[in-house]
Amino acid sequence: MGSRKFKFILSLFLIILSVFIFALSAIRNYKLTIPYFNSKFDRVCFNAELPKEYKKNVSLLINDEIPLTDKEFPGEFYTDNFNEKNCNSLHVEYQFLVKNLCIEIKGSESEVKNIINNIESVIIFIGDKMYAYNNDEVQNFKTKSSDNGKFLYPPHPESTYWNVYEKSTLNYFVIEFLSVFYEWQNYIIPWILLIVGICLYPRGHVAIKSGVVLGVIFFLGYLFRFNMCTHNPFWFDELNIISIYGANFIDGLGRVFNDIGNPPLVNLIYQIFTRYDNYFELLRMFFVLIGTFGILTVYLLAKDRISKNVGLLSAFICAVSLYTISYSQMCRSYIISFTFVPLFTYFLFKVFEKEKLKYYAGLILSGIILINTHLFGLVFLGLNFLYGFDYLCRTKMFNKIRQFIVSFFVIGISVVPYFMITLRKVGVFDENFKSWIVRNTFFDVISYNFGTFWIAVVLAMLCICSVLFRKKLFPDFTEKQNAFFNYLIFFIPIYYVSIFVISTWQNSFSSQYFLIIYGFTVILISIFVEMKYKFLSWMFVLVFICSQIQDTSGWFVHSYRDNDKVIEFETEKKNHFVYNMAQENLAELFDWKNNVLWLTRELYVPDNKYDETELEPIMDRLGNKNSVFLINAYFMHYVDIKKYFGDKADSKYEVSVIMTPLYPLVKISSK
Repeated sequence: MGSRKFKFILSLFLIILSVFIFALSAIRNYKLTIPYFNSKFDRVCFNAELPKEYKKNVSLLINDEIPLTDKEFPGEFYTDNFNEKNCNSLHVEYQFLVKNLCIEIKGSESEVKNIINNIESVIIFIGDKMYAYNNDEVQNFKTKSSDNGKFLYPPHPESTYWNVYEKSTLNYFVIEFLSVFYEWQNYIIPWILLIVGICLYPRGHVAIKSGVVLGVIFFLGYLFRFNMCTHNPFWFDELNIISIYGANFIDGLGRVFNDIGNPPLVNLIYQIFTRYDNYFELLRMFFVLIGTFGILTVYLLAKDRISKNVGLLSAFICAVSLYTISYSQMCRSYIISFTFVPLFTYFLFKVFEKEKLKYYAGLILSGIILINTHLFGLVFLGLNFLYGFDYLCRTKMFNKIRQFIVSFFVIGISVVPYFMITLRKVGVFDENFKSWIVRNTFFDVISYNFGTFWIAVVLAMLCICSVLFRKKLFPDFTEKQNAFFNYLIFFIPIYYVSIFVISTWQNSFSSQYFLIIYGFTVILISIFVEMKYKFLSWMFVLVFICSQIQDTSGWFVHSYRDNDKVIEFETEKKNHFVYNMAQENLAELFDWKNNVLWLTRELYVPDNKYDETELEPIMDRLGNKNSVFLINAYFMHYVDIKKYFGDKADSKYEVSVIMTPLYPLVKISSK
């Protein structure tokens, strides 16, 4: 048997074996969890509200046992800051197969009866479904006596289990596939086998057309982005745009340019789609399609400037990266910038090579989209103008300088109306503009955008070596490939440094803003991998993909869907009024707006700048025991958590916590 045939058989065996081991591991692992897509199982939140003096006799059980603690459960919870001793509630969370829920009450028959009479409510979330029971309904729970107390069982839903085993067939597939990249340590053996198999596979043994490979990558990328894209509700910024621009079409168009923090393109998109009854689904799908299109633009740039293989690898990384998937499912500007930056760069280099009208038109159109999508687009285009002008001068293409300047002038003119309005309103030049932007550290930004800080360090070292030893590392690079490679290794650090310098004046150093050049990072990694085609290079790619753990469910911190249900339950009680933290102009979006005091200021303030007295006057407005104040825990600053949950909690208030699938609601009422 020839060595080529032996390598083919061995590589095929290793690939099949890796797939078999992965499938076996996935089927047997009930704890697969990845960001945003959650897990195979819906999250179960089990809450009971009762006076704190009775809590020592009560336990909430899942599957007839004490469930996992928060520290054993993947995810970040605010419950660590809640002092349970001063909290009039019990709550547990679980995200695995749940067969039954019950409340265990210990004590004599009279003690048990007294505790049951004092259970104000039981609220259960199973995914986005809520089951709520008042005191009268709790009295009718199915019971079972024990030697030292009693068990109470809430009415069982129609399904066999409390939570749905599979949210959907598509979600089941996506979870199993992407969990490999997120929690890849569970699958390190099959993935090492797969990579070895790929490395051993003889090139050209079985030819597969690149168009077929790209089609498969594009289809997978679309499935990952489409999966559960409408599962989460709009988060605060998305809601805010709708409430401002979505009321009256003509009036809304007049306000498209009035957002001091965002150029008008995304606002205009909202204004168009909110004309339809199902605008929520349409908006989500629109951004999903934009994000999927970004796979193709990254491929186009990498293929045209470097090679077809680099393009395919870059497209694959973008298709499976949770970083890009997450932002493709968010109705914000970031994914639009990510998608159109490769397209703009493609036309930029085409303009250098060929003086054709279609390339100038593409450059201008993609530039207009970028500069009107996000303020960082202005920085990106400014640096590209300087690079392009320098490139044309160095290569002595003086005949193209005039057209080049005119193209960027047209792009700049498109954003003048927006900047005239924001300058008139002070806007981003206002000192107060930065007060509500959360400032990340340089380490945070690098870790998010490169997956881990060490990947950025390794890439920086590789780039330095490639500058010093270009001919040895890439001896076959053409002039065209060298020009683009130089662009990448110089543009990426210059862009980071530029934003860092700007942030010393205006607070703008947030990790999501750098998604705009994420495609450049992916292409750079793909270049190093393709040129070497070694086992360690592929492992480097795997580590990079695994480290892309950006979780957009962290952005959905204001789960108004869950708030809706809890508030509706609370307002059913006689003389109860619910007060929620949110902007006043959002009130028109909800049915319970007449029962809510809407506050125009958030309690959460970044950078620890906080007025400790801010909540106190608001609480004093409750006025009577029949009122209740609900705050999403995201809005509760540490100062207030300490005040209302600490050892010296204010004696005027009763505090309880209602766990929801995303973030807890804090319930505060007067004594």
